[in-house]
Amino acid sequence: VLSFSSRLEKAESEVLNYLLEFVNWSTLSPPLKLILNQRQTKMTWRPSTNLDSIPSLSHICRLKIRQVLGPDLLMRTSIVQKLPVPSSLHDFLRFQDIVEPSYKLPPQSPVINRVQRSQRAHQHRHVL
Repeated sequence: VLSFSSRLEKAESEVLNYLLEFVNWSTLSPPLKLILNQRQTKMTWRPSTNLDSIPSLSHICRLKIRQVLGPDLLMRTSIVQKLPVPSSLHDFLRFQDIVEPSYKLPPQSPVINRVQRSQRAHQHRHVL
């Protein structure tokens, strides 16, 4: 919980919404809810619209199935395809319906850019 709470305090808004897609957000512990409320008050987090409501029954069932089947590694294997459920649910059980956040990388420093250009310019090429 400590690791998750520190992630909640520091994560970008889009990343935080992404992380919350993998849990039952309606049953978060009071300390975690407090962090989210503080971030919302400070305007450092804008929750996605689906987090305003109770999780859907399908989402709660997916979480329960994953809990019963075990660790995430198990869910990444062919075990999911062997489950006696319609094939359309396989991707759903592996959270394939959740869009990953777009990461914005900070701009590189001018020094790093110069070093990289210099390295490319001074590469040794051997021709046979």
